[in-house]
Amino acid sequence: MTSFFKYASFLMIQARVPWVSGVLLAVLLTACQGGGDAGFYNDQGIDYLRHDQYEEARMSFEKALELTPKDGVVWGNLGVAYTRLERYDKALQAYSKADELAPHDPVTVAEIGSVEYRLGHYKAAEARFREAIGLEGGAPEFHSSLSLALLRQGRTEEARAELDKALPQADKRGLVRYQQAAFLIQQGELDQALDVFARSLAKYPAGARSAVSDPDFAPLYDNPKFQALVGDWWKSSPAG
Repeated sequence: MTSFFKYASFLMIQARVPWVSGVLLAVLLTACQGGGDAGFYNDQGIDYLRHDQYEEARMSFEKALELTPKDGVVWGNLGVAYTRLERYDKALQAYSKADELAPHDPVTVAEIGSVEYRLGHYKAAEARFREAIGLEGGAPEFHSSLSLALLRQGRTEEARAELDKALPQADKRGLVRYQQAAFLIQQGELDQALDVFARSLAKYPAGARSAVSDPDFAPLYDNPKFQALVGDWWKSSPAG
């Protein structure tokens, strides 16, 4: 499962323009509250994220937090960096701090759900996605994320019902289509999943990067069509 990345991210919920959905790759560059040197380090971290320099981004955000430790935005940005580094325990701590400082933000809550999912905490992920749905009023990405958490718990019919709530927006919201592909993979429908994944990349080009480190997509890793779709990201991935 990919992340929502509300903060310095490459993903955004279209309803929260300019949020990503890939996530629209219309990057949301959120400024920190501190300004000055803290703002410089935050902006520097965002630039590092843009260039896939995740360790450098982490260090920049941590420098910003030394100067503005109660800035929920920077904590969220740090969560993005840790997520990219696949240090999910640290990402969870950072997002949780962001949630503490700026509670009831639906994207922060959903980010926590995404990290819980990556950690295999599917019940906890379910709870966070349901919370995000309640706060946002039903963003389709939250429903498709919830569907995967339910599927991992063996609750197939509930999972399908949640996915069905998101699919009417799938052609406009690339992350939904990406998560539909993940759903189909878990159901063993690999050929259909490949077709859906290919369609998702038109709106969510960051999905190529996400898929090569997303365990939901692991059953496709030996497939030449998948490798062609993700291109250079496959060559640079540990599985490549």
